[in-house]
Amino acid sequence: MLANADTIAIHLPNHVGDAVMALPALSLLRLLRLQNGQPGPWLIARPMIADLLEVCLFHEQIMRISGGIRGLADGAAQIRTHRIATGYVMAESFRSALLMRLGGSRTVRGKSCDGRSLLLTPGQRLDATSTSHLHRTLEYCNVLGVPATDAQSAFLSLQKQLQTSLLERRNSVPKPLLRVEDIAQSETKPHRLLVGVFPGAARGQAKMWPADNFAAVINELRRTQTLDCMMLGASSEKERAQSACDLIHGSSANLCGSTDLVTLMQTLQQCDLVLANDSGGAHLAALVGTPVVVIFGATDPKRTAPMGTKVQIVSAGGPKSERIASSSRTAKDQLSQVTPDMVTKAAHLIIESNKI
Repeated sequence: MLANADTIAIHLPNHVGDAVMALPALSLLRLLRLQNGQPGPWLIARPMIADLLEVCLFHEQIMRISGGIRGLADGAAQIRTHRIATGYVMAESFRSALLMRLGGSRTVRGKSCDGRSLLLTPGQRLDATSTSHLHRTLEYCNVLGVPATDAQSAFLSLQKQLQTSLLERRNSVPKPLLRVEDIAQSETKPHRLLVGVFPGAARGQAKMWPADNFAAVINELRRTQTLDCMMLGASSEKERAQSACDLIHGSSANLCGSTDLVTLMQTLQQCDLVLANDSGGAHLAALVGTPVVVIFGATDPKRTAPMGTKVQIVSAGGPKSERIASSSRTAKDQLSQVTPDMVTKAAHLIIESNKI
């Protein structure tokens, strides 16, 4: 069975933050193909990333794939069924390129990394070092061959689409969203702020600011602001989040592991401010348009800071690297350079600049 030369597939990144940074490039490619009378791309994604795509209205052609040998075989079978001629791999993994090859794609384009150079098509192998100075979103534009100059406007357009999508989902669900009075045992007062906190990160300790520091920031903010606080993230971060809640003066709620992706995004829309490590949660907050303060240690905000106009970065000094071990002592030392006072000042700045 011959592949249709116009049929392409894009393997999305496997982590939420990376997937959010890939959305502008994805949006630009879809628009370009529509203007040229070509069919939209098939999107290959893990379940949570597929959920994100659907919420962001990229739901036309999604191949959901799972892990393991069975997931690899099933994904390759789907690629063969849809006769994908060209595969773009945004996920930086050997497996993503192998999946395209096993599915019979004649052309596979992506960065030469993770030992997959021979799986990529000659002429479509992008030198990993040539774009290592760019923000990840611009790098993804390079992978898909779309103009990086349009990435910011594409992101802002996505924000508007997402607001519509989340509103429609909210109206279609009979139960109300999480409300302040549902999650905090406190009296409702005028001008009360709702602050979300992501105390965890997928990379582990190397990217996680101490939980007691988050508590210190909330306590300091409460000196001048009337607010409620809730901890957000995965169920694996629940214990860490609780340790912060135990140090917070006044009400707080630990919602780690209590929300699916859609509910989390809807909840973030209700927040007036989010405090986060360099994590997928920070990118989701920026995507829904909520002001966010993001703490960076050994990772580089020039590469992976959330996009948008309501983002404040607090970064430690020292060398930056994308490849840091979860137990990296250097990374932990750099995070320790960021003080609660620095984050509190950034929070006040973003509250004032956005007239929250």
